[in-house]
Amino acid sequence: MYSAGRSAGWLIVTGISDPDEWDGVMLNRWALFERAVKAEVEYRTSTESILEDIAANQWAHDQQALEADVADALPSPTRFNMGDDASPLGGGA
Repeated sequence: MYSAGRSAGWLIVTGISDPDEWDGVMLNRWALFERAVKAEVEYRTSTESILEDIAANQWAHDQQALEADVADALPSPTRFNMGDDASPLGGGA
């Protein structure tokens, strides 16, 4: 079993017999599998699951810490004296 297609939107199941040859037991097994997959997709795409993943991985906190570290590492903005000639170094040429 693997995903394929654009944004991995297709679930590919391999190693099963031809569905046209399935008996009632196999059809029931497939129906149970299908329900489980649909429930998992519904949960994984829910707001609750996304918020749980963010909290568990703390990416929001890590991103804020990274941004703060980068801001601290940057030099303070350089101020130019804009002289009469509008040269960033100021003064005459």
